[in-house]
Amino acid sequence: MCHGLRWMLGVVGVVTCAAVIGGVTASAQWQLTNTDGFGVDANSTWEMVLFNDVVYAGTESPGAVYRLGNPTDPTMFWWREVSLPTTIPGMAGTFRIDAVRSMAVFAAAGARWPSLYVAVSGEDTGNRRSKCVVLRTENGVSWSASGDTWDIADQGEIQDMIVFDGRLYATMGDTQRLHPEYARVLRTSTDGLRWEVAVPGGSLALGAGDFYFGTLEVFGGALYAGTSGFNEVDVHDPTHTSEIWRTTNGTSWTRVGELSSPTMAEVESMAVFRNHLYVGTKNHPPTPEAAAGPELWRTSDGTTWERLDTRWEFDRDALHVDVLVAYPDEEGALYAGLGSPYAHLYRSVDGETWTAITPPEIRDHPEHGNYLVGALLGAGEYVFMATGFNNIAGRGTQVWRLSSLRTDVGPCLATHDGEPVLFHRIPDPEENVAETVYRDHALLALEPVHDENVYRSSAFTDTQPAAYGYSHCGMVLCDRYLQLVYTGHNNDGVWVTQKRSPGRGWFWDTPVSIPGAATRCAPGATAYDWAGVTGPQLTVAYTDRDSQRIRLRVRQGDAWSRAYDLPAAAVTANGPEIVSFDGDLYVFYRGAGSDNALYVAKKTSSRLSDGSWGISGLPRAFTRASNADRAVTSAVVDGRLVVAYVGHNNDYVWLRATRDGVTWDRLGYVDHVLTEHTPALTVHGDTLYLAFTAAGGTEICFGTLEIDFDNPHDTPGHRWQSLRPIGTSCCSNCILRIMDVIFPELMVPTPEPED
Repeated sequence: MCHGLRWMLGVVGVVTCAAVIGGVTASAQWQLTNTDGFGVDANSTWEMVLFNDVVYAGTESPGAVYRLGNPTDPTMFWWREVSLPTTIPGMAGTFRIDAVRSMAVFAAAGARWPSLYVAVSGEDTGNRRSKCVVLRTENGVSWSASGDTWDIADQGEIQDMIVFDGRLYATMGDTQRLHPEYARVLRTSTDGLRWEVAVPGGSLALGAGDFYFGTLEVFGGALYAGTSGFNEVDVHDPTHTSEIWRTTNGTSWTRVGELSSPTMAEVESMAVFRNHLYVGTKNHPPTPEAAAGPELWRTSDGTTWERLDTRWEFDRDALHVDVLVAYPDEEGALYAGLGSPYAHLYRSVDGETWTAITPPEIRDHPEHGNYLVGALLGAGEYVFMATGFNNIAGRGTQVWRLSSLRTDVGPCLATHDGEPVLFHRIPDPEENVAETVYRDHALLALEPVHDENVYRSSAFTDTQPAAYGYSHCGMVLCDRYLQLVYTGHNNDGVWVTQKRSPGRGWFWDTPVSIPGAATRCAPGATAYDWAGVTGPQLTVAYTDRDSQRIRLRVRQGDAWSRAYDLPAAAVTANGPEIVSFDGDLYVFYRGAGSDNALYVAKKTSSRLSDGSWGISGLPRAFTRASNADRAVTSAVVDGRLVVAYVGHNNDYVWLRATRDGVTWDRLGYVDHVLTEHTPALTVHGDTLYLAFTAAGGTEICFGTLEIDFDNPHDTPGHRWQSLRPIGTSCCSNCILRIMDVIFPELMVPTPEPED
């Protein structure tokens, strides 16, 4: 949005826009996908690739390859070790793998399918010699050695691999004794079955202190390579220059860049982004006072290099840009993984300004030992981040997944176990209900709702889910439950699952359907203390599929009550909202057909068999027709029952509130919030949270809402503040609404009055 406003607003507009975005907390939705270093305390993950729709990760100490499964299928995370061969032709004994240095996917000429190539280093136990070999597979199961086996002490080991001009290229160098004559470039034959020397050792005139090519990248039809040298320049040569070389034919190389600074050590990473080649470096200051952070360089023509000023962008304590990855997410972004003293992750949409999106467990706890970013990978709608050099026993390398936060129906909020919990339906074709918790000032994604006894997710819907968390303490036990209710995605059933903790961690029960309940609309759910039953019982309201009457069902232990109908006047094509407030039960619904008015049915009796309800209309409240969303959302705030809904002829969120369930205050609408779906409310402590799907998109906006109970009707008021990075659709709406005070010509049209 900032770039889009520059031509209209000039310098002042840019400053205003930057101030608005800069004030947003840079939290992200993160998932930790593995535990305890894949269960073996593996030290580092050096490479991740996507092969046949499966994520593969290569580790060190011990060296192994693990596969995740289809990364676009949000199931529970099940990493499985891949069985690599231990008998290699030409080796005297069993091959014990110590490290996976590099992986690449390459479709050789004439091959029907692409193959996965894995460069591994280890020990030939027959003669105790360190060896390097490239393993190859077409299916992830059957493996063979691709070409030669190299003796590391005499020939070096492979550092990086990349596909260029119909061949797979690899760089080789000596990391043990630092012999520059070992620096070579290898490439496969065109059929991918053999390796040949493209550039022999000793033929490259590398600069002083450079020993091999450490990283490769393809840019503008040429292959680029960055040199690797001394790690600690203060011990050696503080004027050391890191070099960039390139080739157009794979055999003839030319030096095209000499990057130099007082703390430069080596080229650490490369990536192509927005018609530029970016280079990240490793920097080691001679003294702590000389620390200036890692460096980022770029070129648009391959020969003219520009050093970007990242002093105010990157953490000054970081020493190296371990990984650069350009991944085309919704905006198109460049990701930078920095290392030392702990792993950092940054994201940029322009290549110049950066936002820190480091997982909070790493950012806030550097003692966990996540020293660097070993690998980054974009797959589907996810970005994977792997850490390295984790030195805390029992933890090992970690692989995190940065998930999008999207839905094409209204989201759902609940409070459970002292935390706000967000549920949202992942858009087509997956339809899973995903669970995200707001913890430690960051949104942390949990697995999609699943039965602990099955591998796949088990909650699927095409409507807005409903959730209710409550605690009930009896004479002996205190029960804490989180109930999730939703309409089946391929049937008309109403499904229920609950999350509970019997002393061995929270898990979801196997979903069950409510017998005889059939609806095509989003259901509502609450906990209500019915007469004769100990403690609050889950009470579900739904629109009957055939009659459009609103019905109630109550969970009584492991059974369900029969269906209880609301009065015949309570007919709707929308999903109802149900809430317990001050001992009474309320059901909100939109009128049937073209009746956009909102109604509330109030039940003052706590007996199910009592069919008396009082029905009235909310004062001048209108909403749009939707069977995918409930009519309203509700929460109890400051002794009031508050409902929020979307206007019938605009995208604003309107509020009504009552203290007694009879008199309703008209509170206008929420400023700078636009949505086409029913939002969600929940309260934790003294804080009210509001989540909504941004108008015109699927991005979920999550934040706090401060209600002004004196705000006049039909006017904007109330302060919503985001607690996550604002996506494109959220950003533009929020900024325009905030800026209309400064730039009246950009004012968002005021919605038509509800009167």
